[in-house]
Amino acid sequence: MTYLDIARMMEQMHFPFAYHHFERGKVPPLPYFVFYYDGRSDFSANNHAYQKIVEVTLELYSDQKDFKAEHQIEAVLEKNEIVYNKTEEYISSEKMFEQIYEFELLLEE
Repeated sequence: MTYLDIARMMEQMHFPFAYHHFERGKVPPLPYFVFYYDGRSDFSANNHAYQKIVEVTLELYSDQKDFKAEHQIEAVLEKNEIVYNKTEEYISSEKMFEQIYEFELLLEE
């Protein structure tokens, strides 16, 4: 995948989204998600990166448990053959649920 492919995949989820965070005062109504690159774990040897691997975190926010939104996101990930780990948090100070998807993507030039 290229970074453009990743952006297109995020658009397929049909929710408002931003890279890392929304600007102050521009946060859309729930549900929405943010995604960010959490690091890289390239496959390398002999001072050469043979495969670039980016670690991605996608966080879905909703005011209540939103099975439909989760299913929509998971369907896009699965359609793109992405294996993910999923955890759930409730942010009591914000009164919202957070579904956290973590996965790795192989980057192409």
